[in-house]
Amino acid sequence: MIESALKLNQSQKINESKIIVTVVIPVYNRPIFIRRAIDSVIAQTYKNWELIIVDDCSTDNTVEVIRSYLNKNERISLICLEKNRGVSNARNIGIEKASGEYIAFLDSDDEWFPDKLTKQVRLFQQDKTEQVGFVGCNRIILVTKTGQEHRSRLILQDNTLRMFLSRCFVVPSGVVVKKKVFTKVGLFDINLDYSEDWDMWIRIAEKFSFALIDEPLFKYYEHGGNACSDPAKLNKRESDTHLVLRKHERLYMSDYKLQSERERYLGHIYASWGLMKRARKKFLSAWKINPTNLMVLFCFMSSLFGAKGYFFITSVYARLKN
Repeated sequence: MIESALKLNQSQKINESKIIVTVVIPVYNRPIFIRRAIDSVIAQTYKNWELIIVDDCSTDNTVEVIRSYLNKNERISLICLEKNRGVSNARNIGIEKASGEYIAFLDSDDEWFPDKLTKQVRLFQQDKTEQVGFVGCNRIILVTKTGQEHRSRLILQDNTLRMFLSRCFVVPSGVVVKKKVFTKVGLFDINLDYSEDWDMWIRIAEKFSFALIDEPLFKYYEHGGNACSDPAKLNKRESDTHLVLRKHERLYMSDYKLQSERERYLGHIYASWGLMKRARKKFLSAWKINPTNLMVLFCFMSSLFGAKGYFFITSVYARLKN
């Protein structure tokens, strides 16, 4: 679908009494962070919400922390799973239990700014064509190891499906989806432990338009960590990423520029895992597919300085570009 050209009308009023937003928080062993997430929902200026927290069989005191909220706010409910089955399954249960017209996702370690839901629901209400299936926003990224913050700045192209096919540029905590969308595209793929959101956004973007609010409406906590420290997790991340690409292979087949961007994104993913040899191989593959893609050569040259050098150079470039 083509990008929605909607612009947020800040003055438009919303009839909150008729529009329920269901907030779904999947959680596993997050006793320190879950309070922050819940408090950010309670602090929303948009008041007609329900919060469904799905605990994926936590082994610490996460459930105790959540239960301390249940008697204080009847709009908050908790579902405790008896077996850990992953974030996709937890989100799906929340979707199935939702009574809202819209579903907003929030990861247990992130937090929303107070006007997030108000602005996103308002943008939905401005869509008279009813083609918009999901609304995203920009974010503040906080790197927990250093305490540094920076703002993401998404710039939409004419065709957002192409953007989603070339990379995953939004995260669940920033997205609100019409519930009826899931009847058209299905639920999250429970076979995916990683890249499950990327798969979902591609599936939605095939059938519906995407709208974006060009301002940060939540804070995303980037904890870092070395993916290479756990070979099993690394292998699963890699296999899930390639599974998503195989699922949507037909959408890449006739577009060599899109194939090149796909390879560049894979190179970026490998770089984020510290696997620079694999990253360079993907960057070169992307260049061979589309020799006019000079950004690929820039990424390749940046990767010669190692993972830290690559991300420093590319992040500086992105900030200067925006």
